[in-house]
Amino acid sequence: MPSLDYYEPESVEEAMALLARYGEDARVLAGGQSLMVLLRQRLIFPSSLISLHRIPQLKGIGSSPEGASIGAMATYRAVRASPLVREKYGILAQASGLVGPIPVQNEGTVVGSTCHNAPGADVPPALLALDAVAKAVGPRGERSIPLAS
Repeated sequence: MPSLDYYEPESVEEAMALLARYGEDARVLAGGQSLMVLLRQRLIFPSSLISLHRIPQLKGIGSSPEGASIGAMATYRAVRASPLVREKYGILAQASGLVGPIPVQNEGTVVGSTCHNAPGADVPPALLALDAVAKAVGPRGERSIPLAS
């Protein structure tokens, strides 16, 4: 089995530097609910895992004139409990409460679910119904991606 390096950057900039360094051989770890299954089943063989757990700003749920923003580390439980999400985006709060058992809701992330896009997942259809747009940040910059496309 090939070796696997594990990194815990403390800023988005540090994570981007690691992604630039390892490129396609790296995988980003948020909640890990989908990624760990792929690793255990040996469907993917990254050389590096880059954990986002130590980047506090990625846990945030906030609002702006454009709508809500949900950080990559915001768990299903945090999204479900957010007064902002419950009040303005009830379908997303509902969908987040339907995902797996409580331990999965405590660790799994809305953004991770969206990136993995497993058939039958509860959250991506709710985000599509809300006309959500993903803000993707990577070593080559930032871009907005309408989830409908």
